[in-house]
Amino acid sequence: MLRTFFKFAVLCSLLFPLPVSAAWRLTRTIDLPAEPWRFTFSPDGIHLAVAYKTGIVEIRDFKTIQIVHRFQAHENPIGSLYYARSGDWLFTVARTGKIWSTQDWSKVAEVPYVKFHGNFTPDGRWIVGLNGDRQAMIWDYKSGGVVADLELDGGIYQIAFTADGKYLLTAVSRRSMILDLTSGAVIDPKAFGKKRTQLRAKRTGKESVTLSIGSFADDDAPVHLIEPGRKKPLAALGRAWAGQQEFVDVINLSKMRRVARLKPKEGVTHISFSHDDSLIAIQGSKATVWRIKRKKKIASLEGSGRVVFSNQSYDLLVADGPSLRVYSPDR
Repeated sequence: MLRTFFKFAVLCSLLFPLPVSAAWRLTRTIDLPAEPWRFTFSPDGIHLAVAYKTGIVEIRDFKTIQIVHRFQAHENPIGSLYYARSGDWLFTVARTGKIWSTQDWSKVAEVPYVKFHGNFTPDGRWIVGLNGDRQAMIWDYKSGGVVADLELDGGIYQIAFTADGKYLLTAVSRRSMILDLTSGAVIDPKAFGKKRTQLRAKRTGKESVTLSIGSFADDDAPVHLIEPGRKKPLAALGRAWAGQQEFVDVINLSKMRRVARLKPKEGVTHISFSHDDSLIAIQGSKATVWRIKRKKKIASLEGSGRVVFSNQSYDLLVADGPSLRVYSPDR
């Protein structure tokens, strides 16, 4: 009798497998005073920075969710919120860029002409930011000098450095562009499309730098989202275009090849790598978690806002109105 029941249970598990979200659970919900405009973890995973539409930034202890500091960073909605890898500074952007000391939360520097989006190089030496339509700049905030002014062919949606600081990723109107900052060599885009373009940096002071860019495209698919890996030389290129098939390509930059193409049926609006780059979260109408190596969806989670993985664990934050839902895998 027991053996028959066991066989029946096995048969049911094969015919009616558990949902992909079964291995993940909602561990807690963080209630906030308003809908979070941006949020990010400190490099050590201890603190959670939350920015609101009003320009206010809250620094919370992630375990207790207690507010350890709250300040008015800007008078406008904050478009970017990034920690330096050292954890010493927090960079905020809302029509201008500001760098804050995480020791006493004093303003260290103000970055002019950074209006929409920007972040640090891994060594914390430079900042890259969008300073207007079709323009971006790399800025040395300690010296106050502009390293390079970049004018790209097409409106820039996002810009970011890779974890090793070797590449600069940009998402423009109909393609992504990957710049090798070390050698300036053109990245061969044969595996991803035929388009190629080159870019010269403007002369700044006595030195001038020539920058070459490889342009990656797939059937002229608009690429509006980019996200660098946390540790490995990976880049996620996300296509978000209503009415067409949406996907996320994961590119191994050291080998210059695509390692995965993920096609969530829920759409693509936000992307986040896990701390070890083994997983990627994709947000659309709902959040999904994918194992990159197997190109397999392993979780489907509630919450329709931005997704952000912790820098130290598999904890995943999913915005849901004025709340953050914290999901963790059962391991």
